[in-house]
Amino acid sequence: MVRNRALLVDGGATLFPEVGPPGEHELRPRVDALASALPELTRVDCHRLALALGNSETAAIEAGIQHSDAMTAALLERFSAGLGAKAAAVRLAMVDTDWGATRPFAGAEGLLRTARELGFVTVLLSNTTWHSEPHYWDRMRQFGLMPHLAHIVSSFDVGVRKPDLRMFRTALGKAGCSPADSIMVGDSEANDILPAAALGMRTIRVAVQHPVRGRTAATATASTLDQVAGIVRDWTAAG
Repeated sequence: MVRNRALLVDGGATLFPEVGPPGEHELRPRVDALASALPELTRVDCHRLALALGNSETAAIEAGIQHSDAMTAALLERFSAGLGAKAAAVRLAMVDTDWGATRPFAGAEGLLRTARELGFVTVLLSNTTWHSEPHYWDRMRQFGLMPHLAHIVSSFDVGVRKPDLRMFRTALGKAGCSPADSIMVGDSEANDILPAAALGMRTIRVAVQHPVRGRTAATATASTLDQVAGIVRDWTAAG
């Protein structure tokens, strides 16, 4: 009996550039989106709110906490009484402006296509602040990566962020695969490599956006996504 094989792939800094909250000089798209979603606010208020949302996003990431609509609602309510009911609309405004002109890294589509052709169930496993699974699918469609992905696991939907093992177990459950039959591809030692290795997965650490510094527990490392595809191909051929 042939068992399913899974390729779990991180998003930011692995398949496409990782971008943080915009600086004050880059806020105009967010301010525009908030002004459209919250017409009751002045432009000055929308600018203040964009800064507050960015600070909240950064604080949650640094604390390892998954930002939620409840957190956004609380922030909005502190900003203006009654505004908390607009949390979902505000998150959509953040989704629409979150990645700007970001495009996938060279080799991203080729890696995912190779994995699919080799019979892997490929799962995008990503920490995010604003993107739920449906919004992530929309973005992957824009990137041209959607046809090669079987599932997406977003930290927003799971409610926790990597390295929490619940993220990995959710992805493996969707793929119907055991850790021993799975490979994790990611850029972060702490968030991707160590938790996947702890579960018994083979791991490939990617150094496209961020170089590998010091020692790594990864089974293999790669500086391009074409190299990752080659490693996956070689491992598959070797059984």
